[in-house]
Amino acid sequence: MIRKSIPFLAVLILGFAASAQADDWPEFLVSSLPNGQNDVDIFENTVVWEGSNSGLFPQGLEIYAYDLSTSTLQQVTNDTTAQRRPAVYGDIVVYDDHLNGDPSVHGNVYAYNLSTSTELAITNSSSANQWQAAVYGDIVVWQDNRSGTGDIYGYNLSTSTEFAISTAPGNQSTPAIYGDIVVWNDRRSGNWDIYGIDLSGTINGGAEFSIVTDTTDQGRPSIFENIVVWDDIRNGAGNWDVYGYDLATSSEFQISSNLASQNFSDIWGTTVVWTDRRNGDANFDVYGYDLLTSTEFAISSKAANQEMPAIWGGTVVWSDTRNGASDIYGATAIPEPGTLALMGLGLFGLAQKVRSKRRPEKH
Repeated sequence: MIRKSIPFLAVLILGFAASAQADDWPEFLVSSLPNGQNDVDIFENTVVWEGSNSGLFPQGLEIYAYDLSTSTLQQVTNDTTAQRRPAVYGDIVVYDDHLNGDPSVHGNVYAYNLSTSTELAITNSSSANQWQAAVYGDIVVWQDNRSGTGDIYGYNLSTSTEFAISTAPGNQSTPAIYGDIVVWNDRRSGNWDIYGIDLSGTINGGAEFSIVTDTTDQGRPSIFENIVVWDDIRNGAGNWDVYGYDLATSSEFQISSNLASQNFSDIWGTTVVWTDRRNGDANFDVYGYDLLTSTEFAISSKAANQEMPAIWGGTVVWSDTRNGASDIYGATAIPEPGTLALMGLGLFGLAQKVRSKRRPEKH
């Protein structure tokens, strides 16, 4: 009886949330360092980003963290080299460390434990470039140029073990990870596609698999549970859209379709967020989409640029130039989107199981 009532409850709550989110979400300032901040990520109450307090760029870039629950700012790194592109999971922050601040020449991947204030070198190359790290649980993944082209490597924090994930021909870059699934950009066919692998071996016997291999470029994948989202230019040069793929049902679907560009997408639950240029190339905004209700909504459409959002639960964070230099802003849905509320109650999975019995499986 309860299981059958969940889909109706999901639609009821999501419908109310969609109507409540017609305007921008309520916003808050996270950080306003004087020399700009970018590349933000979020996990639960922890927001991380790269920023410069010295005026030097990119050599002066450091990693910062902010606890939304305690309003506490922490400078994670303080080095003469540049630390860039942080990602966070639990207490672990991973980032690139680049000599002279040049991300194209040489870099290594580091991890920092916020609870113990300890730093760990994940890679220690004096010549190759390891960068664009992501983390989930004990697994860190990154792009690695030790072979002369980009590959995807991983590291298990609990066993101190490094392992290759993809060393296919061409370049592999910008990995993302959720659970045992790693996805990345892949140019083995001459244009940028999206590939993945299941580290547990459940999908495709542990071999790499293609997610999208369109003849145009697809970029910057993100993943939550079975859903992969990415930026896609198949609809014309200069017109990036956001697409998605359900690993459980083998189905691809389009998420955004505005004639302007939408890119730098991210996902949590069934909420997808992205940078949106519908209001002009000098006025980027942050938009979102609920996959269950097929509802698009504005999250932040203030003057100047809001871009490169990240999402966790009902909170979205992004880089924002409304005050001149890039600051970090955030917004929280009030009320929370129904999807997120249901997931918090542990009901979303049940709703999905009931719904899955009513439609054929697809990839």
